[in-house]
Amino acid sequence: MNIIKRTIIFIIVSSCTVTASISSPSNKLAVAYAAQNTNNSMGHNLITNGSLPVRNNKLEAGNLFATYGTVTEAGKLAREEVYNHKTKVISYIKTKESNISTVVKKLEKVIYEESDSCDKGDFMLWHVDTSATSYGVRKAGSYYYYTIMSLYSYLLTLDQLKELDTRVNSIMSGFHFTSSTTEYDKVKTIYDYICTHVKYSNDSTMIKYTAYAAAINGKAVCQGYATLFYMMCKKAGLGVRVIPGIAEQSGEQHGWNIVKIGNLYYNVDATWDAANYEKEKQYICFLKGDKFPLHTRWDDYATAEFYLSYPMAKNAYGTGNATISNNTAKSKFTLIKPKFKKVTRKKAVFKKVSSAKGYQIKYSTKKNFGAKYTKTKRTKKLTYKFKKLKKKKYFTKFRAYTTMSGKKIYTKWSKIKKIKKS
Repeated sequence: MNIIKRTIIFIIVSSCTVTASISSPSNKLAVAYAAQNTNNSMGHNLITNGSLPVRNNKLEAGNLFATYGTVTEAGKLAREEVYNHKTKVISYIKTKESNISTVVKKLEKVIYEESDSCDKGDFMLWHVDTSATSYGVRKAGSYYYYTIMSLYSYLLTLDQLKELDTRVNSIMSGFHFTSSTTEYDKVKTIYDYICTHVKYSNDSTMIKYTAYAAAINGKAVCQGYATLFYMMCKKAGLGVRVIPGIAEQSGEQHGWNIVKIGNLYYNVDATWDAANYEKEKQYICFLKGDKFPLHTRWDDYATAEFYLSYPMAKNAYGTGNATISNNTAKSKFTLIKPKFKKVTRKKAVFKKVSSAKGYQIKYSTKKNFGAKYTKTKRTKKLTYKFKKLKKKKYFTKFRAYTTMSGKKIYTKWSKIKKIKKS
């Protein structure tokens, strides 16, 4: 059963490293092959076989007048082109990053960056059908100059997107939201509408993956449910994301949403609750806490950075105090970068880290903290006194630790400080 269609990114490693200008890869023509098999008037078969040499009539010297910008600058330009459904998008990037995969990942992050717009961010990402990327690169000094070409195909046309927007505006005008409508009431109204008006689609068309299919055809798969919920929540001024992952029971790819009420996010799955509605059963996937039974997020949506940006509630909405989940608390702690107050030859003084149970300090005669040259110590105090230092220059760094769910977790390491020779 197809339930979510993932955007496909192909990295074609066709790097041309030169020192003066970008050299695009040669475009190979298929070898011409001529074969003719005809019957002449005498009844004889005339067969001619042969081949011709490849002739490359593709003249591409590269754009010597291109303006190379940062990944952010290039990404903002590319975002508008993807938004306007350009099939070929070329980005020119100047960076010190040598890894093309890292550059492309950062570029995509900017292209699909979240905003208040209902048709950008996750909506735009999940309405791109496929994308294929190739690149050329040259190096000058410490900088790499990338020419990145991406070819896109889309699940909807621009006309269909306009039709969808008109339809959603019409639906939402019937909700009669006002400035006094609570976030909960907005979420519940939108969720109820989708669960009662959209049915699961089992057809083989690509349209079923879209919000258009959900809003206009009334039939979609989970990707259509989730992107329609996203679009409607954005129009209502709510914080929302599409979460791709795995439905644990079947092992299939699945998509749902998180939505913000107050300061925290909650899980919702309109696809499954629409099925419950059809069976005249109660919702079981509405405004649930971080532990969402039978749902496992993709790794990119379960990082400390993601949880810090989108803090999850520990429990379902309305079941008591709205407290942050363990994953959110852990993320907040692990992303802290602690600071020294003071470092001398005799002692290191730490700035207090909230909720820390203690501190781990390393000091070494080597800046890379090789095991042979390094001592690692723990203390529960904010001051650590160095003992028996040799008459050499030392380097030191520290991090805080605490315990969650029976496991010890750490902050990031502080900046490295020098301990001068005595």
